[in-house]
Amino acid sequence: MQFMESFIILYIGLVCFLILFHLFAGIQTKFRSVWKRKEKYFYKMIVGEELQRLNRKKGVSTHHLSLLKRQLFHVNHLLLFEDVLVEFQKKNSGLVASYCNQISEIFPELANLYREKSSMHKAYFTHFLSIFPEVMQQDDNCIEYAMMHFVYDTSVYCRENAMLFFYHKGIVSQIINSLKKISTRNLYYSPKLLADDLGEFQGDQNLLVQSLLTEFDSFHDLIQLGIMNYFRFQKVDCIEVIYQKFKQGKYHKEVILSMIRYFATFRYKYVKDDLLKIMKDTDESRYEYRLVSAFALSRYDEKKVRSVLIDSLCDRNWYVRKNAALSLSKMDLTQEDFDHVKALHDPYGQEMFYYMWQDAKNRKEENL
Repeated sequence: MQFMESFIILYIGLVCFLILFHLFAGIQTKFRSVWKRKEKYFYKMIVGEELQRLNRKKGVSTHHLSLLKRQLFHVNHLLLFEDVLVEFQKKNSGLVASYCNQISEIFPELANLYREKSSMHKAYFTHFLSIFPEVMQQDDNCIEYAMMHFVYDTSVYCRENAMLFFYHKGIVSQIINSLKKISTRNLYYSPKLLADDLGEFQGDQNLLVQSLLTEFDSFHDLIQLGIMNYFRFQKVDCIEVIYQKFKQGKYHKEVILSMIRYFATFRYKYVKDDLLKIMKDTDESRYEYRLVSAFALSRYDEKKVRSVLIDSLCDRNWYVRKNAALSLSKMDLTQEDFDHVKALHDPYGQEMFYYMWQDAKNRKEENL
């Protein structure tokens, strides 16, 4: 009986504790919500006043700069400030850009202060810089020096946002130097992120492409792969240089495969024989090269190409067969080609071909 009484008392105490905890959490959430609305309204007021000053051809006040220097050191204030700037930017992006130029003098000091904070805080700070790169207006060397610490950070988010700042800033030398130092330190940079981020570049794309090609061999494999994917996704025409690199055959397998995929985007007559040579390589450890080459050869509708692809319908790898059949379904086949397929001693390869060919035919008829 005494045990049951003790258990009930403990249970009631636990329930009371949970109730008090939820009440406290609710009050804290309400307090934070009120604080956020109040502070956001404050930033709207002071930023709005400074934007009006700029409209009247007056500069940002020194009092405003001093206030921002004190407040933006705290990441919560920085996030509210970002929200307010984004709202004003939707109404008048040019005026906000001028405002960012005016307050840029305080950000080198802020950058040095945030360098001593946690990786999460640094990630928030670099995120702000990536959205409003105009707040860093020093000469190129000073910008690179201020930002490089964030590029080296262990946090992938911090590194990603810092690189986005360079892409949005549009200064090619900073991008190349940053990528080279990331590569030298063997830091991870997702090839997909790199390809997507390079697509965000807001500068002279021709200069960027030329610089990436010139320094291509100085980057590690993941960065090379990201650059190749960028060329492919953005349809960057540098096919002669890529072909010369492809001929060297010294790069990582994934980089070479991306180069082959590039030739599926850009038709280049000189690469055809190289791809056909790959298709005839029966080494099973190199099936991925045949797989991607079979896909790329769909751009090269010639008798010799069709013949090799038909022979590849008998490949030992199922995926090579599939890509060969898929590429053939995109070509203008002759009766001689169909006879070649019928002569194959592989019913599975024939079935794969006829399925792909009929499917492509049906799709064409549906689109008529």
